[in-house]
Amino acid sequence: MTREKANDLIERYLYKAGEELPAKQRDDVKAELRSLLLDALEDRAAEAGRLVDEELAVEVLRDFGKPEQVAERYRPPGQYLIGPRLFPVYIGVAKIVLIVLAGIFVVSVGIGALASPWRFPELFRPASVWDVIESFTGLAFVNLAILTIVFALIERFADTRPESGKVDWDPQKLPAVPVKADPERISPGDRIFKIYAIVALFLWVNQFPDTLGIWVFFGDQTRVIRFTEMGMQLPVVLLNIFWGLALALNMWVLRMGRWTKESRWAEFGLGLYGAAILYLVLVSSAFTGPEASELAGGAWWQWPVEMLRVARADLPRLGRILHAVLTFILGISLIEAVVRLVRILRRYPVW
Repeated sequence: MTREKANDLIERYLYKAGEELPAKQRDDVKAELRSLLLDALEDRAAEAGRLVDEELAVEVLRDFGKPEQVAERYRPPGQYLIGPRLFPVYIGVAKIVLIVLAGIFVVSVGIGALASPWRFPELFRPASVWDVIESFTGLAFVNLAILTIVFALIERFADTRPESGKVDWDPQKLPAVPVKADPERISPGDRIFKIYAIVALFLWVNQFPDTLGIWVFFGDQTRVIRFTEMGMQLPVVLLNIFWGLALALNMWVLRMGRWTKESRWAEFGLGLYGAAILYLVLVSSAFTGPEASELAGGAWWQWPVEMLRVARADLPRLGRILHAVLTFILGISLIEAVVRLVRILRRYPVW
């Protein structure tokens, strides 16, 4: 029985150390550590002339060091913009970002191309194709730059690596090896992707508002019909507050490495705040097409006459589609808020 408790303590130690390692090297490192620890345990028992027990395992593990420190020894040394611990996550998130950007770009361009029958052939003119490629390439570079900066900042300011030197700690307080996946443990890649999305949306809305809309093509010219020209009102101040709170929440959860009761309630409250902003957008927006003089920020005279006529005719229809999409998103947000509330009350009963 005492031997079983000692082995269980070592497995808990290995599990904790494995959480700090990249998935590709996790199994190999854990196997090596298991061999080292079991050998050290046997040697310590032989020296003391006693059987292996939990107390002896505690001594071995305390001398071996905290699992976070041990895991750190297996990471390559050196100085990095993005270290080896986060780099695999960076590559994975970068791929997702490019796929999402491509999807958004295709949908936006597709809506603009199909809004009227005469626009679709215009998309295949060499000048239009080049505009699309150039715009997407620029957008991709900007977003990858933002993503790189986010990861570099996390590498330096959200670093959860353990302190160096010998630290007194209690191996018996190590968490048990879960039978199934821990629901409170976070995915670092998921949190970092959300942080990137928050930063990208903040910069997009505040620095590039003229690009928020539907792309349309006419001859050699490309125009963007902004969402605001479809009657949508954006409460930028409220959105900035929302993104600031969301950034703080995700950084907090990333640093903790797991969800807590407090962070779950914060997420629930933030979700309600986001739903309230979306509702405000829906009730304050007309979603109708403007007069010709209101198109393109007053620069309507720069638009070809035929393009202006069709754009003005299409805006009310596109506005109704946008209204329907936002209403659907609001419904999903409210359902998600109810689900979060139920999960919180189940995991953290208040009575």
